[in-house]
Parts: sequence; structure tokens; C-alpha cells
Amino acid sequence: MATSDDSNAYVGALGLKGVSTTGDPKAQFKAVVDDINRHGGLLGRKIVLVAHDFNTAQTLNDPATANQAACSDWTQDHPVFAVLGAPVVEDTLLRCLARTQTPLIQAGGLDFPLHYADTYAKYPLFFNIAQMVGDRYDSIAISRLVARHFFTPWDTVNGAPGNATSPVRMGLLGYDDHDGALQLASQAKQLKSHGINVAPADIIRCPRAISGTISCQQSAVLKLSSDHVTHVTGAGVIFIENAESQHYRPRYFFAYEPRVIAENVPAAQLVGSMGESYVPIMDVESTEYPGDPTPATGYCKKVLKAAGQLAGDPTTLWTELVNCDELYFLKAAVEASGGLGSALIKTGFERLGTRTQSALTWGTFLGPSDHTSATLLRDLAFRTDIKRFAYTSATDYAQ
Repeated sequence: MATSDDSNAYVGALGLKGVSTTGDPKAQFKAVVDDINRHGGLLGRKIVLVAHDFNTAQTLNDPATANQAACSDWTQDHPVFAVLGAPVVEDTLLRCLARTQTPLIQAGGLDFPLHYADTYAKYPLFFNIAQMVGDRYDSIAISRLVARHFFTPWDTVNGAPGNATSPVRMGLLGYDDHDGALQLASQAKQLKSHGINVAPADIIRCPRAISGTISCQQSAVLKLSSDHVTHVTGAGVIFIENAESQHYRPRYFFAYEPRVIAENVPAAQLVGSMGESYVPIMDVESTEYPGDPTPATGYCKKVLKAAGQLAGDPTTLWTELVNCDELYFLKAAVEASGGLGSALIKTGFERLGTRTQSALTWGTFLGPSDHTSATLLRDLAFRTDIKRFAYTSATDYAQ
């Protein structure tokens, strides 16, 4: 399992609201492991956790080096039969684990950029619970934005609906690595299918390292505002804060964590913003929470509470639900295939279909061509009356 013991202090130093992580991750993991071991373990064998602690600063600034060290730990120093979670999943980690046929079970639904079908085909032992494959996400989300009239004229000075004859111009922000390229290409393709063409100059590719991302998003504000871009996706807190200082208020689309965005930027920047998402604990504030997505959520909370680990704040509860999904889905996959080898774990995950529920999201399916489990999205919008995001209805949308 991956841990980041210094994450609390690091995040606190950044001064961001809504992303602090409290509690003891090792104790949270252990609570779930103890529950599984009490109920027979994995085919009668007890789970033993092998923790690798990631340095947060290194993970954010040089994820490849951080992942190489973790993989060496898990495959050479302390060999494991599967890995649960990683702060950042990118090609270095996936390539390294693939060399030893070590499955990676990720959960949480907040990977950014999303991983696409190309990545899961290349790394067939990579499974992602409560995450949606990027190809499906872009298809559903952009179709929903069109249906919701997101792509209408926008006044970027006042942050309000614009003149009906004004052109709509889209800007895309992403990363300059393999997954980032897949995401930007997919978004541009889906937008084009709805008659929205993105100018190549308005597709901004930023380094994944946090220092490079910050400077890139700062300069992107001037670039997109100068190009009269009216609608933006992929913007983070840095972009939005700089946009406000430059009197630029485009209309934003957020693919993940709109709750955290709303807690950290001026409300005037978010007027008209929309989202499409599937992780309610991170999408909205507790006052707008639509209720636990499945009975698996309640079971996870029960196990954690019994162990004295149930968190009160949303971000820590999210990490606890992530632990449940990773471990209980691994148990279900092992039981479905009857074995612990990597090939059997793969077979087991691909047999689960809809019968194992996620604690994090509403709809789940795993199969031979579906190594990500989330299947449903809900519409989100920024509400100016409460200055936060909320679901516009309880309707689920699928491909």
C-alpha cells in the first residue's frame, strides 16, 4: 500500500482549504484488512500490508522518480502479490509493475488526467475502482454539456451570459505527458463531434511537476484571454486566481473536485460553471451531499467506526472509502477466480460485472474490456445563492 506520512504538513503549508487529510492512513487500512482477515482473509490466507511511504514534495515535483523507488520496494526489496493505490499513476510505475506481473488496484475516482482505454489495454493488470475510463467520460460529459446549453455566448469581463452573436471559443488545459495527450485529443474529438472546434493554439499542455504546472497555468491565463477564449476546461486554483487578478472570467467546466475549487477561489469566477462527476463525497459539501451511493458505503463506515477510524471531514472519509474499495474489490476478485496469481486476479476482476458495489460511486461494472468501474455521471452546477456546487438532480447518465 502507498502512504504519504508528510502529506498533512505539506498540504497545510499550501494553505488550500478542503484538502487536508487527517487521521492515520495505516490504521485506516488496517481496519479494513482486519475485517477481511476475520472473515477468512483471501482464500484462507491473511493479508499482510507492506507500506511504502511517498515523499509528497517529490511525488508532486518528480512523480517518475518517486514511483520508481516505490516499485523497487514492492517488487525487489519487499515483494508483494499486488499493489493498492499510488499518489500518481503514470507510465514509470505501470511499466515497472508490468515487468514483474504485479497487479495495481487503484481507487478513488480523482485521477487526473483520466486514464484512457489505450492505457488499460497496454497495462492489463491495472484496475481502477470508482474511476471512469476517459473515453467514456468525455463522451457522456460533453454530450451532457451540450444538452445543458453550456456552450453558449459568454461575457468574460463580467462573468455572465454574453451577446447572442458573440462567438464561443473553447480552451483546453492538460498535461504534456502520454495520458495528458490522450485526454486532450479525446476532448477535442468529442467537442468537434458536436460542432465545437478547438484551435490548436488554445490547447495548453503543462508539465506534470507542480512547479511547472503553476507557471504554465499562470501564463495560460494571458494566452487564453488574449485569444478571446470564452469557455475553459482543466483549470485549477492557480489558473482561476490569476484569471481573477487579470479581470478574466471565462465559463468553466470541472471534471473533478469542484467542492475544493469552490472553497479556494472567488465566487465571481465560478458563475455559470458546470461539472459532470461521480464521487459525491468530493464533488459537493456535506450540506449538498445526496446520500451514500451504495450499501457498500454504509458497510465501510461501519467497519471503520468499529475500529475507531471513521472520519468526520469529507477528504479523510474519501481516503477511507478508497481503502475499502481497493481491498474489498481485491477480495471479491480473488474469490471470483479462486486464486492469488496475477493472471487469476485479472480473471477475477473481469468476472465481477455489477455484483460488487463501490463505496464511492453509484454505478459499477468490470469486465474483460472494462478495467475501470464507474459507469454513471450526474450533472453539477455552481449555485450563486449558496456559493458552492450542487447536483442539479438525482438523474444518472450513462453512455
